[in-house]
Amino acid sequence: MGLCVLTAGLGVLPACGGAPSDARSAPPSTQAGHSPTAGRPSATSTSSLAVLGTVAATVEVGDQPDPLIFAFGSIWVGHYQTDTVERIDPRRNRVVARIRTGDSPIDFASGFGSLWVANYGDSTVSRIDPASNKVTATIAVDREPEGIVAAPTVIWTINLVGGTASRIDPKKDRVTATADLGGRPFYASEGFGSIWVADQAGGRVRRLDERTGRVTGTVDVCATPVHTAAGEGSVWVTCYDDGTVQRIDPVAGRVLATTARVGRGLDGLLVGGGEVWAVGDGDGTVYEIDPATAAIVASLDVGSELRNPALGAGSLWVAGFGSDQVFRITLA
Repeated sequence: MGLCVLTAGLGVLPACGGAPSDARSAPPSTQAGHSPTAGRPSATSTSSLAVLGTVAATVEVGDQPDPLIFAFGSIWVGHYQTDTVERIDPRRNRVVARIRTGDSPIDFASGFGSLWVANYGDSTVSRIDPASNKVTATIAVDREPEGIVAAPTVIWTINLVGGTASRIDPKKDRVTATADLGGRPFYASEGFGSIWVADQAGGRVRRLDERTGRVTGTVDVCATPVHTAAGEGSVWVTCYDDGTVQRIDPVAGRVLATTARVGRGLDGLLVGGGEVWAVGDGDGTVYEIDPATAAIVASLDVGSELRNPALGAGSLWVAGFGSDQVFRITLA
């Protein structure tokens, strides 16, 4: 199913349906029912957009920072090339702790008094105590977890190669169930009583029961979905090859709107502060999206290959994968 065609400016496309293991690397371009190029809007200049803020501080970190989260009063950044997690004190804008994890930490979740780290390389989860900055448990999950999500009573890992979701009981620090998802499940988020998983095998977002992991719905989206985020009444998904963000109605289970295309490589996604934030690893730009209209309203060229955003301590933070830095942005 091709994407709808942009008709004007930086507005919104009409609703339509429709990639380590990195979605950012050459996902399939000939998946049944999807074409990442046919019918795709041409890239739109961002010169007319407002500037969303300024870089207030740059924190030097380890090699190729990727996952990023604000939790327990700090910014946490993962490095899957060096198997470490660093903790940044936002009061001093510097790294104050380095923690050894499993092989290739690729995603974070915060919950139950801990930071949870999905380790893609050795198919484990590291549980970190923020009081001691130490790993207190290492939990084996199914093959090659790409995403990790905190639900109200459990932790879920989304296992790319296994095509499954592993449910972790935080009271026992062990897997208590494994749900078969099929496809190539990627990153995920929690919201509206469900887990929302980007599936790159067929250009879909799968909706899971957050207690059992059972697939309760499927939404056709762009060909190369990467991250999902839930909030402001919708579920959002970044489309890597198309350079767009799509908004999903969690009740109707369908795409309501698609942003204008801003170029290839939209990756990390965040809903917070009443806005939606997306970052481009291809153009080094942070984009602000109005959740009411799904229009891109502001941007900031940071000048580095970017990955994940986080919001906390009065700032927006983004991981500079290409420069080994974390950028702290003061919003306008």
